Amino acid sequence: MIKKNIIIIISICFFTQLTFSQIVGSPFLKNYSPKQYNGHHQVWTIVEDNRGVLFLGTTSEIIEFDGIYFRRHELPNKTNVRALTKAKSGKIYVGSSGDIGYLEVDNKGQIK
Repeated sequence: MIKKNIIIIISICFFTQLTFSQIVGSPFLKNYSPKQYNGHHQVWTIVEDNRGVLFLGTTSEIIEFDGIYFRRHELPNKTNVRALTKAKSGKIYVGSSGDIGYLEVDNKGQIK
């Protein structure tokens, strides 16, 4: 009975170690500095569209990030972007200081 319990405990310890292993060198997060995206250091909000593109609302603009390139989009009234949200339809709404609107993607994939 004691041998059986010891074998069970050793087996549990061995299999527990296998389940908690991670791939070494693969980060879960990647941080980007304001110098890399050439924008303001304060990001208020982030949303992902249906294509997988990220939109960051900063103090001075909206920054679009497709995983490789950063593109900057100023608002017509040049105010702070405080909120971004995506509707079920996929349309992204923008809330800024004293204004509200939405982003549109044209046929070429450019933001309007």
